[in-house]
Amino acid sequence: MALAKAAIHCLAGVPYAAPGHLDDSMATRDPSSERSALVLVVHDDADAREMLGLGLESNGFCVAQAGSAFDALAVASKTPPDVTILDIGLPDSDGCALCRRLRQGRATKRTPIIGITSDVSSDDTRRAFAAGCDEVLDKACPPSDLVEAIYRHLREFRIGGPGATPSADVA
Repeated sequence: MALAKAAIHCLAGVPYAAPGHLDDSMATRDPSSERSALVLVVHDDADAREMLGLGLESNGFCVAQAGSAFDALAVASKTPPDVTILDIGLPDSDGCALCRRLRQGRATKRTPIIGITSDVSSDDTRRAFAAGCDEVLDKACPPSDLVEAIYRHLREFRIGGPGATPSADVA
């Protein structure tokens, strides 16, 4: 089964890479820099995924994109993201199910996950938190809210907040 396009872009000099073609070039990311953190954007709508990706790239983040839970797991297994932005309403696998799978993965179990949904007052929000999302935002939130949430979770992750620091995961 062929993987759908899942791209990794980075304004910090890391070229496009498709699943199965990821290599040590991703090591050029500076893991101590929030600005070059790898953000995995998982959304089934290609236009929404691209808009999120472009917005994050313009803020200095490296961006991996996946259009399905299957592609997201493939990307995350090759190059674990620093933060995952996850559409709760994925059609191929509920976003909450994907969140639980990411929480079970050795390399992704402590990665901050920010769920996005079109109705934060719905049952989706409760289910997202129960599945392991660290935060849930409305899809219509201002881009600055998403960027701020990413920074906040990166800082918490790197200082040993809700998750562990990257160096602690390696040991």
